[in-house]
Amino acid sequence: MTTTAITPPLSFAGVPASAWAFGVRIWGAVVVALAASFWLELEAPASAAITVAILAVPTRGGALDKARFRLVATIIGVTAAIVIVALFSQTRDLMLAVFAGWVGLCVCAAGLLDGNHAYAAVLSGYTVALIAIQQLEQFPLMLHRNLRRRDSLRILAERSGAGRRRWLARGLGLSGRQRRARGL
Repeated sequence: MTTTAITPPLSFAGVPASAWAFGVRIWGAVVVALAASFWLELEAPASAAITVAILAVPTRGGALDKARFRLVATIIGVTAAIVIVALFSQTRDLMLAVFAGWVGLCVCAAGLLDGNHAYAAVLSGYTVALIAIQQLEQFPLMLHRNLRRRDSLRILAERSGAGRRRWLARGLGLSGRQRRARGL
């Protein structure tokens, strides 16, 4: 019988090096998101940092997939918020009932789905709460703020997608010319 010694993974302060690398990547992404938000003069730059933290997944493809679902769910939620407020802004009781119905529909969909699909369903439900209920008195400002929110999420999704493509191209050992030819 032969025994082999298993070497423990590289660690610092009892935390594996892979966890440190993940933490440093997320920290860098938060700094870049905040810098982009300040440069674009967004109303709520912290929302970009929070979005990066929400999308933090140890696997690179999982983060991009989650970002896509977040973008689609936000667009659906913003559209629903605009429609609900536009149709029912004069009757608050009816608007509250329609809002409750929307949230119930989103929760039901989340119960039937799993993974990122369920996350998107819940997100589209509480996006209406964040947008429509807070901006009830100021309908013209609601459209402007929703477009800003959509733009910040689109920038984040595009940036994460471009970074993932560059990472993939480097892993494949492609030159700059080959990356451009393949659209990476």
